[in-house]
Amino acid sequence: MNYRDFINFPMNEHPIAFIKDTKGNDIYIYNFIDDGNKANAVASLGINGLKELYPIKTKNNEDFIDFNHHSYSLRDAELNFIVVGEIKDNKVFPQNFRQGCIYKNEITFYKTLDLTEEELKKLPLKDQICYIPEYAFEKECIDLSDSNLVDGKDYFTVNEIRQEIIDYYEEEISQLSKEDINNLLIDLYETLDWQYPSSLINEGWLDGYFEEKNIEI
Repeated sequence: MNYRDFINFPMNEHPIAFIKDTKGNDIYIYNFIDDGNKANAVASLGINGLKELYPIKTKNNEDFIDFNHHSYSLRDAELNFIVVGEIKDNKVFPQNFRQGCIYKNEITFYKTLDLTEEELKKLPLKDQICYIPEYAFEKECIDLSDSNLVDGKDYFTVNEIRQEIIDYYEEEISQLSKEDINNLLIDLYETLDWQYPSSLINEGWLDGYFEEKNIEI
């Protein structure tokens, strides 16, 4: 994984990567910004430090972030909080996260957020899946070569999660814009940590959004 995969990635409260400084302290990276072909990192020293912009320089075919007059190689950056679990040899392995043991890939989620169904289906299955709930892992892993796997049961793509929201709020959803629906989708996705998306929807997790817009459910 290269830091360029994260350029202009939506920033949230969690770091997306970190590197160690010469004293062993953690430099947390929250985003990478490409401004006029000049890459910078939004980073802080320590998890609660002030976020500042630091330039990324390339020398000898390797990228470095200049932090407080010291350069640190981005080759050694360790991804953090973004990908939970892993896909290896076309098999998905879960990982403990908050309340459950799941697979969750925010990179895939945001990269595929605005793709049409046709565009999404052109991708390899491993690049479509953004979430797998705990109960879908009946075995140690899920084999993606299994032709019987079903979107919305064995794994979830961004379009499937969106469709579950639309199906539940069938009448109310027509009063929302595409941006509104995406905001609902992002809210739901960021909350998922073990359950099926439909469980949170049925519990009324998103009802408040409609109430704020004076849309009767």
